[in-house]
Formats: sequence, C-alpha cells, structure tokens
Amino acid sequence: MANPDHLDADIEDINDVLKKIEIAYGIRFGETELQDVRTFGQLCNCILDKVSIEDVQDCTTQQAFYKLRDAFVEITGTNREDIKVNTDLSELFLSQDRKKQVKELEAVLGFKTHILTMQPLIKQLTVSVGLLSGIVVFFNWQYGLSGAGLTIALGLWGFATANTFTVRTVGELSEKLVMEHYINVRRNPLTGNKDEIIRQIEKLFLEYLMIDRTGIHPDTIIVS
Repeated sequence: MANPDHLDADIEDINDVLKKIEIAYGIRFGETELQDVRTFGQLCNCILDKVSIEDVQDCTTQQAFYKLRDAFVEITGTNREDIKVNTDLSELFLSQDRKKQVKELEAVLGFKTHILTMQPLIKQLTVSVGLLSGIVVFFNWQYGLSGAGLTIALGLWGFATANTFTVRTVGELSEKLVMEHYINVRRNPLTGNKDEIIRQIEKLFLEYLMIDRTGIHPDTIIVS
C-alpha cells in the first residue's frame, strides 16, 4: 500500500513536472537549488520565491480566455460574441485546416499549445505494431526489426497528420494554458495570484503524475 505522506511517483517523472513548472513560470532551478526541498509545500514556497511578481487577487483563467478569444477572432474571423467558454474547438478549427490554424494560433500566442495528437486509429495501430514487433524480435530478429521500422514510420505519419484535439472546448484550453504557460497568458506578466499559482502547481502534479487529488498536500514528501 502506498504511503499517503509520500508522493508515489518516479524521480524522472517528478523532474519532468519540474521542467513544465520552469516553462509555466519562466524560471530555472539551479543544480543544487532544490537539494533541501523535501515536501510539496517547500517546493511551492521555493517557486513563489523565484517568481518575481506582485501578488494580486484576480483570475488568470479568465485572462487566458480573453487572450484566446482575441487570437481566434484574428485567425478565423469568427465573431467575438460567438466564442464562449463552452465553444467546441472543432467549430473554430475545421479538420482540413486544423494543423495550419493551430500553428497560426501558436504564432499569435507566442508559445506551443500541444493541443493536437494522433488520430485514435493511427495511435492504436502504431502501439499494436510496436508491441507485436517486440514479441516477434525474440523469434525472428529480421521481422522484428522490420516491425520496429514500420512502427517508427507509423509514428511519424501519425504526428504529421495529427488533428485530434487533446481538449474539447475553449474553456478547457484556457485552463490548460494557465497550467502550462501561467506567466505568458497573464495580462500583466509582472503580476500574479500566488494562491492560484499553488493550485496550478498542484494541478500539474496531479494531472501529469496521474495521482489522486487526496494524494498531495503541503506536507507530502516528494523527494525521499
């Protein structure tokens, strides 16, 4: 049974989350800067100390929505009044032009959104061929290597033709951008809501490490 006072995650996965935090808040951790950090609360305090902002009580998700709405109007010509929190992204970005329009969106925003993924059928086929190749290589290495090559080719094709959204609505995209690009979606990047930042850091840990919401709190030990 997992210890409720310890974060049940590999150190490599935790390091990946720390890299996402660096991107989200425009900071860099020194090689030894986190050596004395043991708990989630200590990590949050360290991040807040590094983020040079004025603490204000406002909503960054709302600001992200406004920023996205302006970008959608510029790219697609959609009426501002027609873009709402529950507007489906597929209504704004048609399938045939989706990759091009997402690139345009990222150019306007100034950062990557990572909202497109492989089509489900291609992803399933790639995984299936990869697993089969891993088994076949033990019996016939030539067929196994051929299968590995096919897996790579399918993967490259899948990424090249990726047009399936990882989030569904403008509101969901707003929340994703706040979590991954907090400073960049702020109206004033020199301000921020520190209570909100702690909640967003917690959300990053929960979503990317796929742990239960009750599994993390200020005293949770993240590094043994």
